[in-house]
Amino acid sequence: MVADPQIPRHAELPQVRFRPLHLRELGVTGDLRVRHHGDRRGGGARIEVEPRWVPWVTERLTAVRERLTALGFAAVEVDPRGYRRGSLLAERAERA
Repeated sequence: MVADPQIPRHAELPQVRFRPLHLRELGVTGDLRVRHHGDRRGGGARIEVEPRWVPWVTERLTAVRERLTALGFAAVEVDPRGYRRGSLLAERAERA
């Protein structure tokens, strides 16, 4: 049986639970997600928020990065394009 890469492994559960919760606690509203990129253990996190929130999150990136690296993310970045529905499909199509 092949593992579904979209289903988090047990070791990733704290990361999955934390990702949107911490940003909501900071006050971010609207559409947001934190994508897990790279190696499943220690990969990077890409924060996607509505475009109006990008500067706000970027200003607080040091604090956000500290929380996410404590959970095991090797790198944390904010997507400067913001949250876009269907962006993962577009990324996959570009790589194909």
